[in-house]
Amino acid sequence: MSLKLLIDEDSQGKILVDLLRKAGHDVLTVNKAGLRTASDHVLFNYAIAHKRIILTQNCIDFTEIATALLEQGKHHYGLLLVYKDNHALKDMNAITIIKAIKNLRKSKLTLRDQTIALNQYRY
Repeated sequence: MSLKLLIDEDSQGKILVDLLRKAGHDVLTVNKAGLRTASDHVLFNYAIAHKRIILTQNCIDFTEIATALLEQGKHHYGLLLVYKDNHALKDMNAITIIKAIKNLRKSKLTLRDQTIALNQYRY
């Protein structure tokens, strides 16, 4: 099962986008969507309107938005977070992000309304 992803500006590097597409995912970057300078709220609303899961490294801001939406009784299609600690052994690169998404998909976890740190799926 492929994922419909909206890739935030901080995560739309060519290598990652190419690898996600090669893995069979439907990938749309913020730039391609014409949302490069849009606020995080606008990006989240766009993702909801287009039934896309957001992939971002902007963990704090997007987690706050997702939490607020759920508190208001609104739904989203999922939020995938990549935490960066500036530590070479802990931080994820394009290859480990692809692997984490593959592991997440194997878990058969429902992504709707979920905020998931991909770092925990990098095994």
